[in-house]
Amino acid sequence: MSWERVEAWPGAEAGGAFRGAAEPVVAERRGVTWRERARLFWHSSPEHPLARTAERVAVTPRHVYVERRDRARVRLPLERLHGARLDAGQVVYGVREGEDLLLPYRAGCPVQLQLDAAARGGAAVDPYETTEGQVGALVVLWMAGCGALSLLMSYPPSEAVERIRGGLFLAESALGTYAGIAAALLALLALLLGSSRWRIDAVTVRRTRGILPFLTFSLPPEEVRRAVVRHEWSDPNRGPRRRVGVSVHLELVRPRRLGTLRPHLRHAITRRSFSRTHPTEQETADAQALALAERLHALLGLGTPFERELA
Repeated sequence: MSWERVEAWPGAEAGGAFRGAAEPVVAERRGVTWRERARLFWHSSPEHPLARTAERVAVTPRHVYVERRDRARVRLPLERLHGARLDAGQVVYGVREGEDLLLPYRAGCPVQLQLDAAARGGAAVDPYETTEGQVGALVVLWMAGCGALSLLMSYPPSEAVERIRGGLFLAESALGTYAGIAAALLALLALLLGSSRWRIDAVTVRRTRGILPFLTFSLPPEEVRRAVVRHEWSDPNRGPRRRVGVSVHLELVRPRRLGTLRPHLRHAITRRSFSRTHPTEQETADAQALALAERLHALLGLGTPFERELA
């Protein structure tokens, strides 16, 4: 059996100073939030029973200690872990010759960072996180919201309803109300879809759209074929083409959308572009792009080496 029952929790708090020095706790987390509890209850299944989910976890240099919902307290050598995946809000860590480890997924959790490294058999790699379009979304939200408020106060919807009942669909009050409603919809669109927060770790590529974390889209690392680093070129009407930057892309196994409004599917996800407007910046931009590609490659555990389209 891979899992073994234990009576004492690691660390000085539970086992005294001697035990804490012998087996220090590297990372620990306790409890399950009400949101995680509701999600686990909804997605519980015979393969992922609710009672076997970890509520308290501690990672030491050699073991992972788990206290489950059924109050069983067990531990496992870290070298027994192999592979990790995200399934219905739970991170599932494979265990050789034993029952898989289940715990609710939390972005930025230090316990998951240590377990991800153990499951890959390498060193811990910090997740990649970035935010895009937040300033633009806030500007559009402010302008559209102020415009909607001003128009709807100047042209109350009650007056527009009276004009429409009288057949005056293009009256000034009706047009003003139409414009106010359109501005309000634009503000709502900026709120829900204007910005994007990206997080890439060992179990998921996740994109959250909007200022409020309502719309989340994700795909597993198995859907990513490789990381690609390529040049970006200018396309002037006159004159020769020239390099203007370098970008990092995640090439997908199959075309798909990931939280985008574009109707067509995408073969790759552009993660970052580095500008190179001056020749002296080329080496720096290339080095930054290659370092990011190596980091994403290590995070996702890609078997195919990343491609360098740099000449």
